[in-house]
Amino acid sequence: MTGKKLILVSTRPSVKDSGFRKAGCLEIINIPVTETITYPYSSSLKEDMVEFQPDALVFTSSFGVMQFHLLYPDILETFHGSIFAIGNKTAEAIGKTGFTAMVPERKDSQGLANLIISNTKGKGNIALIRSRNADSILFDTLNKAGFKARDYAIYEVSESTNARKITAAIREPGVSGIILTSPMEASIVAKLTGPELKLVPIYAIGLTTRTKLNDLGYTVCEPLGESHFEDLVRKISHRLCH
Repeated sequence: MTGKKLILVSTRPSVKDSGFRKAGCLEIINIPVTETITYPYSSSLKEDMVEFQPDALVFTSSFGVMQFHLLYPDILETFHGSIFAIGNKTAEAIGKTGFTAMVPERKDSQGLANLIISNTKGKGNIALIRSRNADSILFDTLNKAGFKARDYAIYEVSESTNARKITAAIREPGVSGIILTSPMEASIVAKLTGPELKLVPIYAIGLTTRTKLNDLGYTVCEPLGESHFEDLVRKISHRLCH
């Protein structure tokens, strides 16, 4: 193991920052480049969902699960259909509410859509509980397959006022990589850092994040994270610290 401490920069929103700071020789510094704006309880959203009578609930983040359970616990507690999660971390959050979720092998919007299609009868109402910024892949794929999908936005994500700190952070001595956890984070960091981002190894959570980075002209290092931040950090630590 190297005796030198290496720095890994992450860009997770503060609401998702668990305080995880060390893994082997790695020290993790989190610079949030986005901030999450939660929506208050909405009687109209609840009424719409009750009237919609979804056959399946779909969650794309652990934060969304916690927020939905906080605001609309009775909807979850009286639900008897299928529940789907985009990744293991999201499924863990659902498990804490007393329910079990199905998780796709390919942990992105397309993989989630394929799982829903293959585990249902090809029809039914699907409630997508997620961010207002979510991509349209899931919605479009399900509707094209004959489902009636409906979006229920319970929060949104915007660029953080502190996002510009990321440029100085990746210039620090000892920085051995940066982890980007969403396509939006990738776009913001690429905009703020430009060519300097290519000077550090880039790691990504999820195929959609990697695809966005590739589209922007950046190469993503292996391993690729599958929705679980701490697990990805430990894999990077195993590679760099041994």
